[in-house]
Amino acid sequence: MDRIFIDGLRCECIVGVLPDERVKAQPLLIDAELMLSLEHSGRSGELEYSIDYAKLATAIMSFAQRRQARLLEELAVELCDMILQDFRPEAVRLKLRKPQALNGLGCPGIEVHRQLSDTQQ
Repeated sequence: MDRIFIDGLRCECIVGVLPDERVKAQPLLIDAELMLSLEHSGRSGELEYSIDYAKLATAIMSFAQRRQARLLEELAVELCDMILQDFRPEAVRLKLRKPQALNGLGCPGIEVHRQLSDTQQ
């Protein structure tokens, strides 16, 4: 399967369960990978047969900033749902990381994968 991806999308948003995480935005790094056939767009040169990654990036950042999720897990699952519904790839894989969460000791995160058929049940 072909893929469109965005790596290292930086988004400042409210995400977390700790009191200070609920009032101050922090950086969130997002990698998005969408699986779909790029055959038609690759042969025609027409964006309408693909996914506009600028629109995808804007939609992801806007959703994350509005959502103000408590858990990365909840944000990731809801982002997958939004991407599958609005952009219609066959599948999506998201990796979300909070680089400031461990005060420079590492960069924790999660990765989720969903298919279009998962949301059609």
